[in-house]
Amino acid sequence: MSHHTIEHPLLGTILGVQKSEEVVQFLGIQYATLKDRFSRGVLLKSLTGIRGSHSATFFDATKSGPIPLNPPNACALEQSVFVQKTIPFTQCEQSDTEGLTLNISVPTAVRNSTGLPVFTFVHGGGWVTGSIVYPQYDLAAITRLSVEAAMAQHGYLPNNGLYD
Repeated sequence: MSHHTIEHPLLGTILGVQKSEEVVQFLGIQYATLKDRFSRGVLLKSLTGIRGSHSATFFDATKSGPIPLNPPNACALEQSVFVQKTIPFTQCEQSDTEGLTLNISVPTAVRNSTGLPVFTFVHGGGWVTGSIVYPQYDLAAITRLSVEAAMAQHGYLPNNGLYD
């Protein structure tokens, strides 16, 4: 798997991974933090000092970040109800304060272009479960940005997920 970088004018160098011949993905980019699991998200102004940052040189976006707290086996349950054929899935780390992340998929043909339209996809899960790292929501062929949000009692029950 090869790696690619982009230079963001405010965030600096971001290292991504080539998902296929057509798509480069920049995964697990934390966009906000939570003071505690029941608080509202606070937008980050820099990638320095957070998970994935490597001093001031670059941000490693080659792996998915942690997901907000989800029920046990939530991905398998979602797949058994909504997906016709089970898709292999590896359990991932959960975090009650660092799970608000972005996965950005960029077509390789236009990777160095500017002014491209952005299609934003918010994963399903009925405000209770779900994650952008679930394979059924990896829409790399068409998705340009997928948003992670806090779930269940930590997110939408107190209405904080709508503010993430």
